[in-house]
Amino acid sequence: MRELVKYWRNDGFKIVMYLDDGLGGGKTYSECWKASKKIKSDLESFGFVIAHEKCIWEPAQKFTWLGFDWNLIDGLIQLSGKRVVKLKDCLNSLFLQIGCNMNVLVKVRFLASIVGQIISAQAVIGDEVRLRTRFSYDCILAKASWNSLVVLNREAIAEFEFWLKNIDKLNEKGSELSSVDESYI
Repeated sequence: MRELVKYWRNDGFKIVMYLDDGLGGGKTYSECWKASKKIKSDLESFGFVIAHEKCIWEPAQKFTWLGFDWNLIDGLIQLSGKRVVKLKDCLNSLFLQIGCNMNVLVKVRFLASIVGQIISAQAVIGDEVRLRTRFSYDCILAKASWNSLVVLNREAIAEFEFWLKNIDKLNEKGSELSSVDESYI
């Protein structure tokens, strides 16, 4: 794909690729439409199988890409609804495992999955994701193997409670595209 991206960029098209997910842009609707048609045509002529149900070929200013909702009209980025639901489902499952008796042994792989989902929200939420996952990380680092059980301390449980209670509000606020630190993306 790298060579194709170079080819399109040499033709003046603004395009970004992440694995097999691409995003193109332009200053005007017609510029975007021209790039879209050219890129789609090239992909088909080079023999790529295109999942048309996942593609948006018509220029848009609001779309979901890489798990983020992009609103170019308002200059805002948020986590997709699907990502928020998945995180909340995992957190609820974690609290079901912990239960009323505060059984604090959980599989480290599951714990790392939850922390990874939170950390990947940094482009939207900012540095708070790192500040409010420190104790969770400590629990993960105490692992013997990915399939082992680890002890969740009170501080880690409090972090997960924070995310369950606040993820909707933090995501609703979103982040202005002009203020997103590029190292987060």
